[in-house]
Amino acid sequence: CKKITYEKVKAYPPMTDKTKLNAMKFLSMLSKYSGISNPMLLPFLSVRMMKLTNQYGFCDESIVGFAMAGYVLFIFRDCAHEAYQVANVCKRLINENPNMHALRSKLCRELLITSNFTEPLQSLIGSLPSLYESSLLAGNVESAMECFHHYCVARLYIGADLESVAKHCEMCIEQSRKYQQETTEIIIISTLRACRYLLGESNGNVDAESTGEQIAIENSASDPRLSWQFFINELHGHFWMREFEQVVESSEKYPQSKKKFLLHIVRVFYEGIASLALARETHHPKYRRMGEDAVYTMYKMEQVSNWNFGQMNKMIHAEFHYLNGDIESADVAYRDSCELAKKHKFIHYEALSNELYGIFCLENKMNAKGSMLLSIALERYKKWGAMKKVEKVQEFIELNCPASCLDVLQIA
Repeated sequence: CKKITYEKVKAYPPMTDKTKLNAMKFLSMLSKYSGISNPMLLPFLSVRMMKLTNQYGFCDESIVGFAMAGYVLFIFRDCAHEAYQVANVCKRLINENPNMHALRSKLCRELLITSNFTEPLQSLIGSLPSLYESSLLAGNVESAMECFHHYCVARLYIGADLESVAKHCEMCIEQSRKYQQETTEIIIISTLRACRYLLGESNGNVDAESTGEQIAIENSASDPRLSWQFFINELHGHFWMREFEQVVESSEKYPQSKKKFLLHIVRVFYEGIASLALARETHHPKYRRMGEDAVYTMYKMEQVSNWNFGQMNKMIHAEFHYLNGDIESADVAYRDSCELAKKHKFIHYEALSNELYGIFCLENKMNAKGSMLLSIALERYKKWGAMKKVEKVQEFIELNCPASCLDVLQIA
């Protein structure tokens, strides 16, 4: 599977044996169901499909086999870069296939997952609207709404403009109601509320009663998708408001998962920053252990993609150095995190890194520098649209920055 190339696949003759073509169609259908109900079957199914392709030639279902093989590499073998290469071969084959829309609709989940760590997140998420359109053209409403749902949720967590995120959430809710996709509707209502919380607004025109969201919340333990989304959105709000004790308390109630999705890494990052800050304040070994686990995970993630995770790794290492009393290393890591977040165009992490760096400077008697960094954080949070966070940072600045610095920055 790791040796799959576009040129090698194009060299296969077409599959003509009707028995083998039917077998490939059956294996393709089985692999899609297995991906949800019994993922442990996927390695066997994908290998069988590739063997049939090697022996009898290429057909549309061969692309499904290759895509599933890449998915297996990512999920079971931690081979993110190899899986991404396979996914790119599949995307190229799909884009030139007459059945492009049907194949994109069928494989959007697997191709997104195998690309979600390695490809720049802005680019990956930017591809979701076209996948949504392809799924609708193929008549696959469920796949289309899954693309729309992931587009809304992911944009909230990569720092897209919050007003834009809210508008897309409202559109997704309308589409969910149109196509009677109740679970997607509830997930996006929860996401919209998380967005509006940071915007500093009310729930707007979202009618929770008409969607049965309250019932879903009460019974979310029976639906892992709902319980996960409610949890991560709650964690999101606590984290950005620096309610770090609530971050840890919420996390302790929701078991860690070995799943390899973007929001699971975001969770580790939130928990790491929160626990390291609490470890400095309380000296409790529990928080240090949680922080050290997060440091290790974020270091590994930066090896997968510096673009997507470099700024997060630098921030968490800065907090770890600060906990250990290594002020010089912490200063360097904070500075690097600010530069990487700006370079990689993650406005929310640029704001956060400047905020953490500013707090660090104030706590270490570098008042002018700390005040300047906090003013940068304030401006970036405004640009993101997080007005509730702006109020929080403004209040912190007024309480903690010396009057002379406030006068210079014209903040007071």
